[in-house]
Amino acid sequence: MTTPLITAVANQDRDELRELLAEDVTFNSPVRSYTGREEVTHLLATIGSLEDDLRPTRSVTFVQFGKLDGVLHEAWDEDGRLKELTLTLRPLGPLLKAVDRMGRALGEPAGPAQ
Repeated sequence: MTTPLITAVANQDRDELRELLAEDVTFNSPVRSYTGREEVTHLLATIGSLEDDLRPTRSVTFVQFGKLDGVLHEAWDEDGRLKELTLTLRPLGPLLKAVDRMGRALGEPAGPAQ
């Protein structure tokens, strides 16, 4: 079982991600929120480059990132594009390691939510 979004993230398919995302999409991560199609496309493709085993495990779109479990909430607009994504991950130990790894991949310092 997979979704077009998870497939595009796993494949780092930036063109498909752009097609799925609304122009003013917001991605709420455990660290901060990102806004705009290009920024969110870059973020999601980066996530795909860091995780080999990205897969939904339930129809509520629970996702697993190695030792992390999470929920990805998707809100779609009337045009069939994603307008908001919210990712919640646990447990804290692996989450902190993932935040550090993601920050390095994005070239940003990891820090508290903004």
